[in-house]
Amino acid sequence: NNIVDGKGKLDFFKKSIKNYKFNKEETLAVGDGENDIEIIKFASLGIAWKGFPNVKKKADVMINNSFKSILYFQGYDDKQIKN
Repeated sequence: NNIVDGKGKLDFFKKSIKNYKFNKEETLAVGDGENDIEIIKFASLGIAWKGFPNVKKKADVMINNSFKSILYFQGYDDKQIKN
C-alpha cells in the first residue's frame, strides 16, 4: 500500500469537489494525522477525530467519541441515525 501525503490528499479532495460539482462551502474533512492537516484546513469544516495534538490545533472541531457524531454536523438527527 502507498502512503499518501498531505498534498496528495488535498489534490484528490480538490479534484473530487470539482468532479462531483460540490461547493467548497459544503465540504468537510475528517482526519487524525499530520497528512490530514491540509484537507482539514481547506474544507469548510475540518474535523479532528481522535487526532494528534497538531491536528487538533488546525481543526475547527475535535471529536474523541463515536465517529457517528459527525453525522450531526451533516444535519442528521437522532431519528435518522440508527445505532
